[in-house]
Amino acid sequence: MLKRIIVSSSSALLLALSVQAAEAASFRMTYATTTHSVPSKGLKTDGAAAKAEPDKSDRVTITLTANRGQVESKSGKFIVDYVTRRTYLLAPADKTYTDASIFAIVAFRHFEIINRKMLSTLLAKALGKTQSMMDPVYAECELNMRMPETATGTLIQENTAGDKTTFTYQMNTLASFKQSATEVPAKYRNAFAKTLLLNSDVNLHPVVHEAIDKCGHVPQELSAHNEGAMISDQNWKLIECGESEDELKIPDDYKKITAPYDPLKEIYPLYANSKKISNAEALKAAKKYMADGHDFDAFLTIMQLILTCDEDLSDLKGLMKELPEKDAASHDYMELGESQNKEEALKICEKAIALKAKATDKAFVLDVFEAVERNKAGQPDKAKELYLNVLKHDPHMTGPYVDLGNMLMREYNTAGAWNCFDLAKENCPTIMNLEQVKELEGMLMTEHPEYFKL
Repeated sequence: MLKRIIVSSSSALLLALSVQAAEAASFRMTYATTTHSVPSKGLKTDGAAAKAEPDKSDRVTITLTANRGQVESKSGKFIVDYVTRRTYLLAPADKTYTDASIFAIVAFRHFEIINRKMLSTLLAKALGKTQSMMDPVYAECELNMRMPETATGTLIQENTAGDKTTFTYQMNTLASFKQSATEVPAKYRNAFAKTLLLNSDVNLHPVVHEAIDKCGHVPQELSAHNEGAMISDQNWKLIECGESEDELKIPDDYKKITAPYDPLKEIYPLYANSKKISNAEALKAAKKYMADGHDFDAFLTIMQLILTCDEDLSDLKGLMKELPEKDAASHDYMELGESQNKEEALKICEKAIALKAKATDKAFVLDVFEAVERNKAGQPDKAKELYLNVLKHDPHMTGPYVDLGNMLMREYNTAGAWNCFDLAKENCPTIMNLEQVKELEGMLMTEHPEYFKL
């Protein structure tokens, strides 16, 4: 049964308690929301002045457990697991869901806010002013994130009168919230703060987030003003809140699907139904290739292992030295080098293609080398095609996941990038290729600890 607080239209709180035999599994808050949006001055679409959007109304329910948060609205359900650092987007209409890393969300916001900061600085120098969508304060509101090395908090005035706190910026009300009499139970406080941050249904400046978290009470009313391409005003009013029995699990009849941004759709089942090559298997296979007169395939088998894991290669050192000395193709592979410009990259690609003709069933390993150079030559689509071809042949080669993830990162596809990184970490968490990924994750946790603290 639900221990519930109902909020009447007059904002008076009526407490209705029912006895529970067991401890509640979660805490739930339901809000009626409205959003009013008009175009920023001068904004045009297709050459004509942009039109105001119809007001939007919704019913948003935030549910919390100690380590999970869920936001449910007309658009679906969004669940975050703060222990595994995964997010799940559920589509109740067709009973499907997709998942992504919290790092993907934080990384996208981080890089976007850095870009906004650079553009804001350039516009200020060129025009003597900054457009609102580039204004650091409004950018921080839109992205629910503090801009590194920017003390925007000092530009916002905070005023509390009774149970209402108001935040102003440049003579405009930036946000306000009114406390209810209900405290967020201590065991849900951390999840509450992070769920508000990750929730894209409301855009609040970090200063406002911190004040709500410090207050510790369920907001009875919440308003947010933001100026970007559109000028929007959001208003939330609490309908009810209280403990519930929802455990925030994905229903058993929901099917996981691959999101459009994820290039690994065909790779996942191959990965799940195979295993990575071991030292012993690689040594056995290499010796078999040599016995059959395929020295280059033996050499490529060792390269395949190197790109898969970081195991001790002492058993293979003899072959690694012997094969390039006795086999011309293996020697030519070692001499390919790395390009310094587009012209060199295309020449190396030609040499790699020529070498593939000298291999049999291990020719796909050379696709990794060609993919690196195709990307350097400004052919990212071809590079992705080559990486995916490698993974179809061996879905446990860790290196291609990292390289593909880095390419997606540069394209702002952080969700697809981290799916690649996470599979690489699952396959071989200690491989050297992942060091930069670990450094990036460490940077995000240092710059934005509010998203990760347990």
